[in-house]
Amino acid sequence: MTLNPQSLVLITGATGYLGAHVVHQALEAGYRVRATARPAKVEILKASYEGKIEVAAVADLATGDYTEALKDVDAIVHTAMPLGLRADAVGLFEAAVDGAMNILRQGAAAGVKTAVMCGSFVTAIDLNKPNAFGGDYVYTEHTWNPATREEALHAKHSQLWKYSAAKTESEQEIWKFADEHPEIDITTINGGYFYGPLAPGYVMPKDDIKALPSAMLLYTIVLPKNPSSVKPLSVSLPETGETLSVDVRDMARAHILAFKAPPTAQVGQKRILVVGPALATWRDVILYLREARPELKSRLARIEDKDEGEMETKTAKFDMSRAKEVLGLDTLIDWRKTVEDTLDCLLAIEKSWGIDSFPAFDERWWKETLY
Repeated sequence: MTLNPQSLVLITGATGYLGAHVVHQALEAGYRVRATARPAKVEILKASYEGKIEVAAVADLATGDYTEALKDVDAIVHTAMPLGLRADAVGLFEAAVDGAMNILRQGAAAGVKTAVMCGSFVTAIDLNKPNAFGGDYVYTEHTWNPATREEALHAKHSQLWKYSAAKTESEQEIWKFADEHPEIDITTINGGYFYGPLAPGYVMPKDDIKALPSAMLLYTIVLPKNPSSVKPLSVSLPETGETLSVDVRDMARAHILAFKAPPTAQVGQKRILVVGPALATWRDVILYLREARPELKSRLARIEDKDEGEMETKTAKFDMSRAKEVLGLDTLIDWRKTVEDTLDCLLAIEKSWGIDSFPAFDERWWKETLY
């Protein structure tokens, strides 16, 4: 179902990195926006948009009551993932599966006809494969991660693996629901790691900079607090695939474009992959920044020397043909612009806070999170 201008869109996760961009782009496109927030953040969110959006309190995404939030709503965009990678395995499944199904069920009961659900590219990747993010692998909308809840809860796996299992089960449940409820048109947007600047007007909380894990991950890797004390960045593809990415602005754009996409009855299941051309390695980023941003040279991470004749790093490929055909998403922001815009945004925050770096977000934290 194509949304008309001035349709009312309910957006979850509006205080988050991606959600704030979705709110901004929905307003730019002429839609009316109602966002959900935990009760303690309702007035903060209202104030940040100066009356441009409505805000509804929902205490818990997995069990909360959306009755008031869903009144007169035409479409849902679900971007919220409480705690993200930081939760334990049980918490990951509650947030990913129960959070998605709770709003879908209540939305369908309220007569909502369109739902756009934020997924992840890890639902298409078998992390048990060696070098799953590299080599000759090609991932498509038909590719599924075989990870299960049982294995995530009882076997020893990385936090990223457990997260991938939770997101995979969540999306599979979404598609089961879609088959049972053809009256609601559903799209899932499965993006890579997303980087980029904060949304216009978004205020980064000093007490929770870990709420922006991917943007701060880029910052931490590229601009470590003490470059000389950090191991040089490898010439190899990161084993957790964090250079397989998409600009957060493109990720938000994909969610908004889904409002205008043809219905499922016309184009089939709308499971969309959004992963841009890979950076290949962090070494490539450092080499680019040395030339493009010489003023940062003293802060940039060190890199390994590349042996003469060494083969180029190969990254997995992601078939974005459905994004082009169904959404009309035919161009993506170049990774160089993404990197520069991310750093410019965070460096401006550094300056406004009067600090030399973000000390609360260290390399150990994200390694523990991903591995």
